[in-house]
Amino acid sequence: MTDTNNMQGTLTKSQKNAELGNNLEALSTEIQRAWMVQGNFTRAIAYGMAVANLREALDEKVMKALLKLKNSKLGFRTDETVNQPYPMQLVRDCIIDAATLGLQCVGNQFNIIGGNMYVTKEGFTFLLRQLSAQGALRDMKFIYHPAEISESSTMGTARNGEQYQKVEREGRVMVEVSCVYQGKAISEQLEFVIRVNKGMSQDAVLGKAERKAKAWLYNYLTDQAISDGEAEVAEEPAMRNVTPREAVVKPAFLEPVQQDHIPGLEPVGGEAVPAFGQLV
Repeated sequence: MTDTNNMQGTLTKSQKNAELGNNLEALSTEIQRAWMVQGNFTRAIAYGMAVANLREALDEKVMKALLKLKNSKLGFRTDETVNQPYPMQLVRDCIIDAATLGLQCVGNQFNIIGGNMYVTKEGFTFLLRQLSAQGALRDMKFIYHPAEISESSTMGTARNGEQYQKVEREGRVMVEVSCVYQGKAISEQLEFVIRVNKGMSQDAVLGKAERKAKAWLYNYLTDQAISDGEAEVAEEPAMRNVTPREAVVKPAFLEPVQQDHIPGLEPVGGEAVPAFGQLV
C-alpha cells in the first residue's frame, strides 16, 4: 500500500511539473510575440504585460530550480564570484530577456556578464536553426578565412613612475556568408576585428569570429540589434562590410577554409551552417 501511495505521489508531482512547464512555455511564446508587435504604445503595453506575467510565474520556487543550472556547462554561465553572486531578481530578469528572443536556459545559449544577458555563439546558432526550422531560412553557409594577426605596442608611465610597454594583438577575419531567406538569396563578405589574448590559438580567434558572423546574420535577417561585442571587452572595433559593389548575388566559394554545418539543411555546392546583453 505504501509503494502504491509513493507511485501516486510521484506521478502527481510529475504531472504538476509538466503543467508548470507548459504554462511557462505559453508565457515564453507570449513574450516573444509581444516583442514583435508593431506600434509604439501597443508594443509597450503588450510587452510590459507579458513581462509581468512571466516574472510572476518565475516565482522563488521555480527560480530555485533554474538556479541549479547556473554556472553549468549544460545550463548557463555567469561571471559572478563566490563572494558576490548575482541576486535571484537579476538572474530572473536575464532569463526573461533570453526568453524574449526565444533562447533556452540549457545548452549555454546565453550567459550573464556584467549583470546583463549575453547571447553566446551557441545561442545565435540556435536562433538561426529556429529560422531554418520555420522554413524561412535555407542554404546557409559560412566560410572563415584564417585570421591575419597584427601587433601594436604603446609606452606609458605607471603611477609609481616606472615605464611600461603595453602590447596589443588583434586578428582580422574575413567571413563569407550566404543563405536564402524567405526566397531571397543573400551573400556578403564581412571582416571582423578580434582581440587576440595571450596564448589564443587560430581556432579560438575563428571561434569568436563565428559568433560575430552569426550575430550579424541574425540581426540582419530579423532587423534586431543584439550586441556582437566580446564578453571581456566593453567596446569592439566596428565590423566593416567589404563586399565589392560589383559582387554577384551568389559568390563561388571554391576553397572553403572552415565551414559550419546545421543538420537538416541541404545547400547547393557545399555544407550548410546554420541581445540583450553580452562568455562564449
